[in-house]
Parts: sequence; C-alpha cells; structure tokens
Amino acid sequence: MAGVEIAVFGAAILRVSPDEKTDPVEADTIGLTRNGAESTFDASWLDVPGDQYGGDDGPPIDVQYLGETGRIRFELTKWDSATVDRIYGRLVGGAAGVQEQPGTLVFSGGNSRIVDIVGFSETIRFHVAFPRAPIQLNYATKFSTLVCEFEVHGDQSSPTTNKIYSRITAGHAGFIPPMVDTP
Repeated sequence: MAGVEIAVFGAAILRVSPDEKTDPVEADTIGLTRNGAESTFDASWLDVPGDQYGGDDGPPIDVQYLGETGRIRFELTKWDSATVDRIYGRLVGGAAGVQEQPGTLVFSGGNSRIVDIVGFSETIRFHVAFPRAPIQLNYATKFSTLVCEFEVHGDQSSPTTNKIYSRITAGHAGFIPPMVDTP
C-alpha cells in the first residue's frame, strides 16, 4: 500500500472572511476547534424512469447527477467574540441578535463568506459558505462551547471550476496563534 499513511491534520484553526471577496488569511481567526472540524458532502440525484423497466413504478433506466452541497461543522472551546458576533449576524454586515430583511438573497446578494480550516501542513478553503444551521452556545460553569455549521456550495462565479473547496499547501506548522478575546 504505497502512498497510504496515517493522516494527521493537526489542531484546526478556523478563519472566516467578513464577506465573499476578502481572503480569510487577511481576516480574523474565529478560534480553535475542540476535536477538529467535520465536513459532509451531499450529492443530489434524480432517477430517470423508463418504460423498459416498468415506468414510474419500476427501477430507473438511469440516474442523473444534479450537483452537490456540503456542510462544515465545528465545536469551539476558544474563540474570538467579535468574529463570532459577525457570524451570528448571518448575512454579511449583519449584527448579532438582529433579524435581517426577510427575502434577502445569499448568492446574488453577496451574503456568502469564505471559510478556511487551517491544519499543520495544509489549509482547506470552502469558497462559498454561509451559516444556515442553528448556532449553539452553552453557558456553563466549567467551560463554554460554541457549535456552528456552515452550508457550502460550489463557486458559481467560476463556472469552469465550480469548486466547493480546495486544498492549499500552507498550514500553521504547529504554530497556534494566541486568542485574547474569549468568553
């Protein structure tokens, strides 16, 4: 099994851009994960019925691929409160605790962000992300935990690539930046 090795991503540092254009390297670090970040990708499929297999009630004669979306979920025990407040605002420029205008569009409205998960030797960059799922924060005596999930899509501004994520061969090489503003 040449080339097969144990994968160790290392401590995951999370960065989120304030908008869809700013490189997260220039943005603030959200924080450090408790047990890494999890990603899930879900493809959309459509069965194509045909009379050769009994029509609508029979098995499909083919299956059509319609694209995919993904989710990245992370649990933090150390984070930057100002950056998290921007995420709580949901939309770009939104404020924590304030409901934005219903009907606002995410993609064409410029309300997505870029999310980086930075490991020891590489960075995974999600090109179009927004916090769609509930954001959970517990207030505890021992320590608080923040759970946040972003929905990720392909980059529609680049139809030739339409990347959901890319790997960048640059990580933090074991350096963990200090976090000064934690709850």
